[in-house]
Amino acid sequence: MTKELRFGLYARKSTDTEDRQIQSLDDQTRLMKQLAEEKDFQIVEIFEESRSAKMPNNRPEFDRMIELIEDGKINAVLCWQFNRLSRNPTDSGRIMQLLQDGKLQLIQTSDRSHTPSDNALLLSVESGMSTQYIRELAVNTRRGMRSKAEKGDKPGIPPIGYLNDRLEKKIIPDAVLFPKIRILWEKMLTGTYSVAELCKVAEEELNILTPVRGKTGGRALALSTLHTVFKNEFYTGKLPFKGELLKGNHQPMVTDAEFQRVQELIDP
Repeated sequence: MTKELRFGLYARKSTDTEDRQIQSLDDQTRLMKQLAEEKDFQIVEIFEESRSAKMPNNRPEFDRMIELIEDGKINAVLCWQFNRLSRNPTDSGRIMQLLQDGKLQLIQTSDRSHTPSDNALLLSVESGMSTQYIRELAVNTRRGMRSKAEKGDKPGIPPIGYLNDRLEKKIIPDAVLFPKIRILWEKMLTGTYSVAELCKVAEEELNILTPVRGKTGGRALALSTLHTVFKNEFYTGKLPFKGELLKGNHQPMVTDAEFQRVQELIDP
């Protein structure tokens, strides 16, 4: 039977919170190739995807694999864990239907296998566990973000001019950028500069570059970025969160009066 199986190796990793501890695409592929060699599996196609599986119709490589299964070019799937294949009921249903129809003869993961003759309930339970995990994670994440915001701390990355102090777990002024962004506010308050003109000041006089985070940053402030800065009440010491304005624990850069004056200048 093994020689009649034509495997598609599917590997997936996204930027979702629950994927942070998941093996990299390269590691998943390498481990599954080793398993295929041990079991004498024939891999005819490899699918690697850096997309979330929370919602259906979001993964081109997954859809391409399903098409090849429908066309009979692939009749088995090799993946590190079942939750790499699906985390939503729609895609799970497609996979289980292919198993039931016999178009998919085997799903082999690192620790178990699923065949058309297996009890469909077991696969449904495993699929349901993946889906429920996502739902509970989303609820807990939102709850944690709100709790943090209500305590005066911004969830996520603060705007330019501030940094996350990971040791103290609070937001602090950026020693380099905080005074420079303050200068831009002061110049805007004079009423003699436009936002576009201040973009040039930021680049040519103050040498302001956006913070480097991974593969992004290290560039001059864009007009839209500076406009967002002047519209963000975070700089007054408040904490905008989900349409609410909460009291923040961070150091204000401007007063409420200065902020309102800038709004009048931007939108006279």
